[in-house]
Amino acid sequence: MANYAIFGFKVIALGPDAAFVSYENTMEFPHWAKMRFLRVYISELSMMRRGRWKMRHAQETPVKWAARLPPATEIGARKILQMRISC
Repeated sequence: MANYAIFGFKVIALGPDAAFVSYENTMEFPHWAKMRFLRVYISELSMMRRGRWKMRHAQETPVKWAARLPPATEIGARKILQMRISC
C-alpha cells in the first residue's frame, strides 16, 4: 500500500467496557499494482480487558466504485466524502 486516508471515524459506547467503531478507509496502491485504489467500510467491536482495549471482531466491506477515485493525497478526505455523497 502506498497511501491511505481514514475518515468518518465514529465511536458508539455500548457500555463502560465495550464500544462499536466504524470508519471508511481509502487505500492507494503502487502504480504497478493490479488495483490502484480500494475503498472499504470498516466496523469493529472492541472490549476492555485487563485495562486495555482489545478488538474482538472486525469486518471490512469493499465499495465497488472505489477504483474510480483519484489518490486520497491529491483530493483530501473532504472531497472524497463529497464524491461519495454525489454518486
